[in-house]
Amino acid sequence: MVAYLSIDSRIGTGILAAVLAGLSGCTEATPLAAAGVALRPPAGWRAVDRTTWLVPGTPLGAWAGPGGSSLVVYRTLAIPAGRAEQVLTEQANRLVNLPGLKVVGQRVDTAGGLPAARVEAVAPGTGDALAATGMGTPLAPAGKALMPTRRIMITVPRAGDTLSFVWHAPESEADALGAQVDATLGSLTIDRGRLATAAY
Repeated sequence: MVAYLSIDSRIGTGILAAVLAGLSGCTEATPLAAAGVALRPPAGWRAVDRTTWLVPGTPLGAWAGPGGSSLVVYRTLAIPAGRAEQVLTEQANRLVNLPGLKVVGQRVDTAGGLPAARVEAVAPGTGDALAATGMGTPLAPAGKALMPTRRIMITVPRAGDTLSFVWHAPESEADALGAQVDATLGSLTIDRGRLATAAY
């Protein structure tokens, strides 16, 4: 009788573990999904560790693309009463003062059905990121040479947070990057009502 109860207990424990595993599988598995964001970069892009490139916020996902290009999605705190027009002006003003950087395009756009600020710039970088300019001049990382680098940044203000989608590519690949950005935006869905839950 004791042996029977012991076997039955193990079976019950196994069933419970299986049920809990199944329930955990129903939860959102990635930071991107937890933020209410889904996207699918075009062929030639591959997911990489979301911390591959430094960002001024919480990274949600990252991809490496053809020709040395990159895409990072990250989240920052909400902008009180933030509107895409306001974000556009603030971002363009900040960027125009960086050494060696030239803003080449800015407009209010749509991303995932929501208003978004789109700013394009060219500056010294490594193709997959802009160079650091903290000392007043662009600095190349060890073992890398600087090259003109295109940045396309799309920022979506939401009630609970702010989402940023940032692409980089060598300036020589700017036309191809533009097409890839458009293709990615065509796959993008954003949950308008999802609020930020992560700590900053």
